[in-house]
Amino acid sequence: MEIDLSTAHNSELADAFIEGRKLQSETALFDQFGILTEDYFLKKVQSILGKYIEDKETLFKVFQKLTNPWSLSTPQKELIDIYKCILKLSKIEKLDSIVNQKDYKKLRIMIIQNVIEDVKKMSFEYGWLPVFLKNSSWGEDHYIREISNTIMDSLSLDLNPDAIKQKIDELSDINNKNKKVVESLYEKYNFKQSETIIIDIFRLVMDTRNESEYLIGYASLVLLPIIQEIQNRLQISDTTFGVLYFDEIVNLLNKNELISNIPIDDRLDVCGYWFIDDHKFTLIDKEIATTFLNKQKSLIESIVENSSKNNEDIVGICASVGKVEGIVKIINGIEDFEKFKTDDILVAESTTADYVPLMRKAGGIIAEHGGVTCHAAIVSRELGIPAIVGYPLATKVFHDGQRVYFDAITGIVKIISEG
Repeated sequence: MEIDLSTAHNSELADAFIEGRKLQSETALFDQFGILTEDYFLKKVQSILGKYIEDKETLFKVFQKLTNPWSLSTPQKELIDIYKCILKLSKIEKLDSIVNQKDYKKLRIMIIQNVIEDVKKMSFEYGWLPVFLKNSSWGEDHYIREISNTIMDSLSLDLNPDAIKQKIDELSDINNKNKKVVESLYEKYNFKQSETIIIDIFRLVMDTRNESEYLIGYASLVLLPIIQEIQNRLQISDTTFGVLYFDEIVNLLNKNELISNIPIDDRLDVCGYWFIDDHKFTLIDKEIATTFLNKQKSLIESIVENSSKNNEDIVGICASVGKVEGIVKIINGIEDFEKFKTDDILVAESTTADYVPLMRKAGGIIAEHGGVTCHAAIVSRELGIPAIVGYPLATKVFHDGQRVYFDAITGIVKIISEG
């Protein structure tokens, strides 16, 4: 449905909202499917591998190789296109001089003069990735920065055109390589056919969940302008819109119902709903929520205070095997992105698509939330960098500037120095 939102009738705006929500809901379904089935399939796969492999480190490495995706993810395709731009620039004689001088201004001009059409194409094809809920889409400036930073920040990047072409070929073929590795492992351990089917399904579940999380960004890009127009017409804030039911929004537009008839203030006092066994909802008000949060705050303070120097009493989940040492940077949102440097250890509550540019530069990743199918886990395996997820209170236990070491298989992070 294509309409001019500014001139659309309320009924047309309501129809657009219904279609946008439908797209978003259908996309989110696949994301939730991965979450709901993770525990079941993970136990099944680990049980299968345990029959053939006794050593814990070998088991983790085999698990990772068996569950790497067989199809290119959207960020992988995006990275390939970034390198294709760099390939074009690498054929320009002045590039080496600009890089050696670290002249970002001249590099930006070179990018605009030589690959701006490619930049526009990338912003159209991938710019929706970070939108997710209410983030801004990536425009041309983002991709100019990404190309520039990839050239300047990657000390190991060989700017020889043949080397960059080889890099593109390797990225493009990585999933065929993954498939061959799986086939060789199936042959090596002589898994039963019923076991390989379960492993294949789990790989597909992880791939589906990861890609659907990106597609939620696309659905949100479609829906957000519609929501903004609705808010403008009804003269309501984000907060008020957030406590309206779907049917109420449609009726406010279609039937000209008065928003004053809806108990907005009562709902603003409610912080959430608790689903209980008899299929009834219990409302959680501010007083209950405040009491709960104060208890959580005390618990956090106690854990942080009592954790040992090396935090060996706190253990996370291995998301991507490997060992790494680096400087901690706590990333709570896009406002912290500028402080992140190449090979830093990215510590966050969780990651979403807008974190991918940082993850590509990271030496390792530690996330408070998530399991082996979460975004941080799947992307870290794609990038081949060590990662621990489900690490309790990571953003509270660690702080910027600390030098840490971890072997992801152990799930333990050691503080080397305070920095």
